[in-house]
Amino acid sequence: MPYAWPDAPPTQAIRRPVPRGAVGFDLIYRPRLDDRPYFDDLTADDLAAIGEGGGAIGGAKTKAIWTIIDQVVSSGTNAAINFLIARAVVPAEFGAFAIAFAIFALIVGFARAAATGPLGIWYAAAEKLVFRSAARAASGTAFVLGLASGGVLLAVGLSVGGLVGDNLMAMGVVMPALLVQDAWRYTFFAQGRPRAAVLNDLVWAVVMVVAVYAARSAGAHSASELLLVWGGSAAAAALFGVAQTRAVPSPRRAREWLVSHRETTGYMSAEYVTVQGAQQVSVLFLGLVGSTSVVGALRGVQTLLAPSTNLSVALMSFAIPEFARRPTMPAARRIRAAYGLSALVIASTTIWALAFLILPDSFGASLLGETWSGTKKLLTLSIIQQAAPAMAVGPAAVLYALGRTKLTFRINLIFAPLLLTCPLVGLYFGDARGAVLGYIVAFWVTVPPWLIQLHRQAHSVDQARAGETDRAVETDRAVETDRAVETDRGAGPSSIADTPDGTDTGGAPARRRRSRRANPAEARAKEASGRAPSPDPVPAPDPTRRGRTSPQPAPREPWARERRRAGAREPAEPAGRAAGAPGESAPPGRGRHSAGRR
Repeated sequence: MPYAWPDAPPTQAIRRPVPRGAVGFDLIYRPRLDDRPYFDDLTADDLAAIGEGGGAIGGAKTKAIWTIIDQVVSSGTNAAINFLIARAVVPAEFGAFAIAFAIFALIVGFARAAATGPLGIWYAAAEKLVFRSAARAASGTAFVLGLASGGVLLAVGLSVGGLVGDNLMAMGVVMPALLVQDAWRYTFFAQGRPRAAVLNDLVWAVVMVVAVYAARSAGAHSASELLLVWGGSAAAAALFGVAQTRAVPSPRRAREWLVSHRETTGYMSAEYVTVQGAQQVSVLFLGLVGSTSVVGALRGVQTLLAPSTNLSVALMSFAIPEFARRPTMPAARRIRAAYGLSALVIASTTIWALAFLILPDSFGASLLGETWSGTKKLLTLSIIQQAAPAMAVGPAAVLYALGRTKLTFRINLIFAPLLLTCPLVGLYFGDARGAVLGYIVAFWVTVPPWLIQLHRQAHSVDQARAGETDRAVETDRAVETDRAVETDRGAGPSSIADTPDGTDTGGAPARRRRSRRANPAEARAKEASGRAPSPDPVPAPDPTRRGRTSPQPAPREPWARERRRAGAREPAEPAGRAAGAPGESAPPGRGRHSAGRR
């Protein structure tokens, strides 16, 4: 049965960010299940394990290194299947495979934004059981997206036919396994376990080598058959991920996951579609307006600088959950870490690109063939171009970790039109070098907004935390003052006989008697509820307000909504709080303070 949060003190807390754009972090209470209705796989037997820390292992540098290693292994398996098929089939068939693989690259990026993106933002600091529940929902969402996109690819492949149709159908068959395996990778990143992601990708690589050897021995040489072998190896890695996480994907919770994280997943998905769509359309327009040689030279630059792009992806996968796990990091340290991350990517990209300029031309020609001559002319300008997105890596990681996906979407919404127009204008005035200059303008124009929002949002978190601290201090002072006043009121003579002149001047019993005479209805209600009446005169209750005896409702437990979401019944309201005769509690759902009306 679903696990209902017990009436435990709020000290058993999960340290996690506040969702839905709130500033600051929830450092007190359990996860807010009113915003997250999918924690239904936690049973009562899991109560003993609540309170265990998260799954992050090792220091930040160690995790960064393992994340980069995993990106190398994952990119290696993708590159291996491309090289293998390129050497085994004719160019026309390899082109058909390239179309299917390009579609896979677009779908897996969208699935990361829609399914596993919230894990690194909202659950990096969650406890193990809560994270496991979220991982089941995220991987189940990836599986549903794989089924949906795979079904579309199967239908399109059947209608198209030929080599392209065969490869599209093969990709549709293996798409669910590919997306689930990728979901486990990003689950490990979010949990701070990149070594587990490396192990999972190594399993994929080893199984792929064995399966390809067996398939080639059995006579499988077509691109679609090798693609099925590659995807089947990913299915083995996905099953191994189930064993690693001890969590089975839950497709039935996909809708709940998407709905409850609609702000995060919506903006991230829209951002991915906008940017990727602008890049693809930009290249298409360059090919239509210019020439294929221009597109080939630009594609050669992208191929040579692909390792630096993979490094940026790996560092983003590492940095987002690491920033999210440190909600109390001061703004100055957060900003320095962001700049350090960007500087690392810029330095790596620059060194990598300069190496191709220093090495002999024969080395570049061996990699790109005749395309090398046009690509070399663009490398120097491409270093300046790639420095701009590298500069945005650190600020973007911080903003994503703070849940500011709406801001990142707005920045990229400015970037997309520039990405479409600037390269075309540059191509008109300066051929391929002009197109690269257009890309430089488009990328560097968006750098200042990233830096401005980095400083603004980092300082806003500090200000919100300071405000919360001030309010907590004021609340504690008010509580202590109230206790002191109550103590003073309870001190002194206790009866008329104890006073020097025998008059009724003080004492708790005397004050209670005066209160009864002033407000008999209030006195009866409060005596019935076991509380002493207030010594100060209080107006009689308004009969039109259904028995409310105080102008403001009493505060409820902060976890009442969580317990209601989990299906537990709330305790009965204390007597005198709801409507009805004095000393009687209201029936469920009738009083202003009842659970049904809240």
